[in-house]
This record gives sequence, structure tokens and C-alpha cells, in this order.
Amino acid sequence: MNRQWLFRQHPAAGICYQRCFEQARVPVPDVGPGQFLVANRCFSIEPAMVPWMLSVTDYMVPQLVGAPMLSWATAEVVASRHPDFAKGDRVSGTFGWQDYCLSNGLDINGDIVARVPAGASDEAAMSALWISGLTAFIGLYEVGKPVPGDTVLVSGAAGSVGNLVGQLAKLAGCKVVGIAGSDEKCQWLQQTLGFDASVNYKTQDVPAAIAAHCPDGVDIYWDNVGGDMLNAATGALATGGRVVLCGFISIYEDFSNIPSLHNWLAIAGNRGSMTGFNVTFHKDKYAAATTRLKRLLDEGQLHLAIDALNGFDQLPEALNRIYQGKNIGKQLVHNDLQR
Repeated sequence: MNRQWLFRQHPAAGICYQRCFEQARVPVPDVGPGQFLVANRCFSIEPAMVPWMLSVTDYMVPQLVGAPMLSWATAEVVASRHPDFAKGDRVSGTFGWQDYCLSNGLDINGDIVARVPAGASDEAAMSALWISGLTAFIGLYEVGKPVPGDTVLVSGAAGSVGNLVGQLAKLAGCKVVGIAGSDEKCQWLQQTLGFDASVNYKTQDVPAAIAAHCPDGVDIYWDNVGGDMLNAATGALATGGRVVLCGFISIYEDFSNIPSLHNWLAIAGNRGSMTGFNVTFHKDKYAAATTRLKRLLDEGQLHLAIDALNGFDQLPEALNRIYQGKNIGKQLVHNDLQR
């Protein structure tokens, strides 16, 4: 049988996301001509899953009520009648919260099924070598344009994208300050990842802490949060400062009350810039970025930050963890499907 977590109700702010899903068991689909069947091995859990459920993004197909929850995953081809895919191939794509998914070479989102880079673990393939790593690498270099000596400020710094942005910025010769939501996370950023400083936004005065750690201003602000954090950071921009607008987790649960940006004059006066960034619109750069990220991992220059749960039943809880601020690094779920 094919276990599935079906999307049943739209989320609301502050709810337990387990209420949004219902588990079902359906027959494993038969493989027809030109098709192959994958067994999901490792699921990627994203903050953006909540906007997906609300159908407010334009880079994913609509999340339909009664359908498996959309999700990226690594998988193994277990049966094939497709000329380009053989049993045992390791692949990745939008395969959904289910044990098995049928493909004709495209995934649920209509994207080409990718092959897991040779020698890469499931953890690497769903973090540093997939959307999180691609977002950090392409966004930092295409939009942030770091140069040695820049001061880089990262919100959501202990999350899947933020930790990689900070690590890549350090490799580029920058000073890096991370903003996170606990002393444990702040300590991890500095002691494990080598950030120069950190700010606990729950216990510290954020504008004052930014000013203390960035006395010459912020050259690059990587925003994963939006809202008040964005206002605090833009007020501290250096001359020519660049803001990369990547994520807005502060409003993902409630798009009806989006805070205003108050620091337009500071941005204009400092000749700053703000650029929205979504890596799914830069697919032509995926291959080169993946090659570079794989080399950095193989050389030990990037720390693979993984927060994984085990078992198919843990999928809704993994999404809860992100919105409760419990994860450190990339949130994954390893499937317990028997091989």
C-alpha cells in the first residue's frame, strides 16, 4: 500500500499543522509505458509549505484539498518502463507526502525529475545541494554580490537557507552577523558555523544589537523574515547596501496584516537597493551552482546543518517544528518505508 498525508484544511495562524492533514492508504500505482515508479526516501520540509497550502505562490501548482501534500523529496526508482530511468536510480523532485509516486519524467509540479548528484547523501541532496543551497548560493552571488570586507546580516540565520548564506559569506571574506530566536541557536551560529556575532531577537533590542555589531552599517542584508526585522535591518544599511528579499516567515500564517516598511528614506539616502529573489526562476543556474556547492561540501568548507525526524508519521510534526522555532538547520524527515 501507498501511505499518503492528504491535505484536508487550510491553515490558520498558530494552529497545529497536524490538523491540516489526514493519513490515507491507497494501492501502489501500476507502471505504464513511458513511466517509472519512485519510492520516497527523504522529505524536505519548507516554511513555504504554508503559503503553498494557501495557494499564494506562483512557482508551485495549487495545493488541492484531498491531494497529497506537496513536498520535495529524494527517491529511488523501484520500477521503470521509461527509457531514461532504471531501477535503482536515485532522483529528486516534487513527489509529495507519500511513499510512492508515478512519473513520466516530470514531477507533480511539472518540473523535470532530477538525478541526485553522484556520491551525495539524501541529507545533502535535500539541503545544500537542492533548493536551500541553490537559494543561498545563487541569491548571495547574483543579488548580494559580496566582496571581502563586507558586513553581511542574516535573519533566520539558523534555518535551512540562512545558515548556508552565512557560511558562504564567510568563505567570501565577509563579516557575518546572524539573527536567531534562542541563545542555543546563537551559540551554534558562532561556535559551529563561525559567524562573527549573533543576535537573539527574542531577548535583545534588535536595532541596538545590529548597530553594536555592525558599526559601519550593513552591506548585505539577507531577509528570511520580513516585518519588523526588515525595518530594523534597513535602518542600518551602509552606503550602497543591498537587501535580498528571500523569505517572509513572519507573515506566512497571516497575509492580511503585512507590516509597512518604514525606512524608505534610509534606503534612498544610503543609495541602497532591495531585490526580491526566488531561486525557482533561475533554473538555468542550478547545474553550475550545484557543482560548486558539491565541491565545497566535499572539501569540508561547508557544514551540513541537518535537523531530521525519522518516520512517515512525523511529517506534520516536522512542519510544526519550523513554525515553533525548534529546528536548527534544514528540517528533513527520513521515510521508514521498507526497502
